Amino acid sequence: MEAALCDLVLCVWAAGWTLLLALAVIDAPEMMPVSLLMTLTPSFYAAARRRLHQRGLLRCDWLAALQSPQNR
Repeated sequence: MEAALCDLVLCVWAAGWTLLLALAVIDAPEMMPVSLLMTLTPSFYAAARRRLHQRGLLRCDWLAALQSPQNR
């Protein structure tokens, strides 16, 4: 389940970047905020997972890999 969700997050992220380029070419600035939100999906996903892990609702062993080496 987690692998499928991670794949979905990465697909939305890639689609956001692709859409951003397409919107720039066709000059459709009204949709740019949607595309920018899509590019931030991995950050939102990691933040949600971190909160759930801290509350003890879900175990997430890979959160330590997201920290910078100075914070370890």
